[in-house]
Amino acid sequence: MKLPQPTPRPIVSMPRRTALLAAGA
Repeated sequence: MKLPQPTPRPIVSMPRRTALLAAGA
């Protein structure tokens, strides 16, 4: 089942804040 939005992979090298900002933007 392909979702419209790809599930965010656990980013270890980059902080979660960056992922949140990317998702918000």
